[in-house]
Amino acid sequence: MNILNNYKVQFGIKKFFNDDFEFISTVNDSLSAFIWGADSVSRANQLLDSANRALSNPNPNSTTTYPAQSMMLVVIKKTTTRIYDEMDNYENPNHTPDFELPTSDFKVIVEAWRDYLVSRGK
Repeated sequence: MNILNNYKVQFGIKKFFNDDFEFISTVNDSLSAFIWGADSVSRANQLLDSANRALSNPNPNSTTTYPAQSMMLVVIKKTTTRIYDEMDNYENPNHTPDFELPTSDFKVIVEAWRDYLVSRGK
């Protein structure tokens, strides 16, 4: 099974006020919004580096937190990536993540987004 198909990942361009904006659409709005925040190749590579570090870390309990400019937060562990729509939700032990997926899948989606941005000269 193809990971991008499983998450219904689509890339495209929307025009707002005569400007083109790249977008990503997935099965989950939180996943789409967080990855869309990495709107340049440089930012997408930073996010990809975080996923690669988590996957290659021998300690399965090691955690990388990656905040977005939008106040969203991703918590990347070796096996699982959790997305929180607000940092406050992460700090609240009674709040579950807004979306969760295997880190290996997260990496594939971020990699595809990065490659799309490269193809668009971003």
